[in-house]
Amino acid sequence: MNVYQKEEKELQNVLEAHNSSLSCIQLNSQGTLLATASEKGTIIRLYNPHTGDLLQELRRGSDKAEVYSIAIDLKTKWLGCTSDKGTVHIFSIVKLGLSVEDEVVDESKKDDAKNNKHVFKFMKKISKYFDSEWSFAKFRVTDSRTICTFDKDENLVVVSADGTYYRASLDSSHGGECKTLQEKNILESE
Repeated sequence: MNVYQKEEKELQNVLEAHNSSLSCIQLNSQGTLLATASEKGTIIRLYNPHTGDLLQELRRGSDKAEVYSIAIDLKTKWLGCTSDKGTVHIFSIVKLGLSVEDEVVDESKKDDAKNNKHVFKFMKKISKYFDSEWSFAKFRVTDSRTICTFDKDENLVVVSADGTYYRASLDSSHGGECKTLQEKNILESE
């Protein structure tokens, strides 16, 4: 075994991410966070790609869905997810302490953004479903075949297969429905 083979072997991590095949996978821009969604599309799991540790589990919904895209903003505060259900789900991931600006989260500077919990969260001992983290904010689109990202100002940007471009603002304190800032069809000639 040469040195290169030895180093490669030491860096290898195997993640048992989901029970079914992966449908979507995304790294943040720093390579410190790996997000995965399965073909079932109900759960998004966040991992430290260097150690393989599960950091957070997010629930997109309870019905099976085809996840089209996962996006993580530049500061690793927000994760967006699009699926065939016509709703873009946005989750807070700031609690992971992986922000570009704050390698270790300063509690006095930390946002109060918390993902929603199920109304029956007191039943979490019966099933992990009731202890799931549900989306912090949502944005609804007319064409469900979409991809998303975030701009430098942490606005959500969504593009659909029919050519519709959306830009929406996220209320980083209260979540809920995102406010449409811009909507236009980029395929139509002006």
